[in-house]
Amino acid sequence: MMATCPSSAEAVGNDFPNHASLCSKLLQKQKELEVFLLTGTSIQIGDQYGSWTVIDEGPLKGRMKYYLCRCACGKEKLVQGGSLRNGRSKSCGCSRYPFVNRDLTGETLGTWTVLERLEDAWGPVSYRCRCVCGTERVVPENEMHRLPDGSCGCVQRQNFEKVWKRERKAAEDEIGKTFGSWTVLAIDETPRPSRQRYYLCRCVCGTERSVRRSALVSGKSSNCGCGGDSIALREVQL
Repeated sequence: MMATCPSSAEAVGNDFPNHASLCSKLLQKQKELEVFLLTGTSIQIGDQYGSWTVIDEGPLKGRMKYYLCRCACGKEKLVQGGSLRNGRSKSCGCSRYPFVNRDLTGETLGTWTVLERLEDAWGPVSYRCRCVCGTERVVPENEMHRLPDGSCGCVQRQNFEKVWKRERKAAEDEIGKTFGSWTVLAIDETPRPSRQRYYLCRCVCGTERSVRRSALVSGKSSNCGCGGDSIALREVQL
């Protein structure tokens, strides 16, 4: 409910001797009520909201009350009182981009070493960086926070090579093994769209065929279709 200042006639009729003082207090209460409704609380100088510290009151723009705040990094900015109260504004953005507004030359971020700061009067600040493998790359300042979590791709390639060598060793160890009537002769190197492993196998009947490893291990393929299991059983009985 909005406070209203009584007219002079109302003030005289109701025996209000301090009409101007009363109006001033009502208007002040009305302003405080608007601020409370817009921000959800009474914000005081010195209050902290996230990385913000309220250092002074700001203007009232429309129905929005603003406050002059200082971030933990030192930057000052006008912030809506409602954004402070509900947590939508916690910092000037430095928490999301911790490497902005500081010289990173010489620092190591993950696999990257920062070699040089590149400043352009007509564009954003960038850095020339070198990966541990020797690859150099120019990275914009607002993307430097990504460097500790990755590389130029060399680490991923090394990991892939390790996995490939491990799988290759496991495949070579299965050469000579028997799965049902199949005997593994060699690894099938024929390129295929799928990453499944294939073996060149020989059935007990002498037929040679490329067979998928998963089919051999699961028993879905135990022979070439010649009934090799029964043939092998008869050979053992004889």
